[in-house]
Amino acid sequence: MLLQELLNSDVKYDVTIENAKSFATRAEIGGRTIQFLAMNDGEQGWTIDFAEVEVKSGKDVSHKYGKTNSGNELQVFSMIMASLKEFQDRYHPSIITFTADKDGDSDTRAKLYRRLANKYFKGWKREEFNHGNTPHFTYTKDEE
Repeated sequence: MLLQELLNSDVKYDVTIENAKSFATRAEIGGRTIQFLAMNDGEQGWTIDFAEVEVKSGKDVSHKYGKTNSGNELQVFSMIMASLKEFQDRYHPSIITFTADKDGDSDTRAKLYRRLANKYFKGWKREEFNHGNTPHFTYTKDEE
């Protein structure tokens, strides 16, 4: 319950892409641009990720997926979880996949993602496998 309360901060974001194959949001948090992205491949459902985006001259030049140690983690996760909820409300996905790259030998990120996903995908079937050093998660919504 404490995690839920911590992630309830109101972080403003903009929807930047909204079509049949993609949904994206962006927010400025702690001087960084954070992007949530959901992409539909048409066969395996939706893949979601989020990253810090480096923008120069109005164009994206890089995406950072690793730990940045620049703070504001709770605001970042609040924005990501709010974006995920809006994505689910708009698109009603039945399959969602994502990965959790490990920081070295630590699986702290995978544990956090698993915990958040189990909360937000309650009642969905979870499949998990490792590919190299990267845990892959697939959540499939049970047909009602």
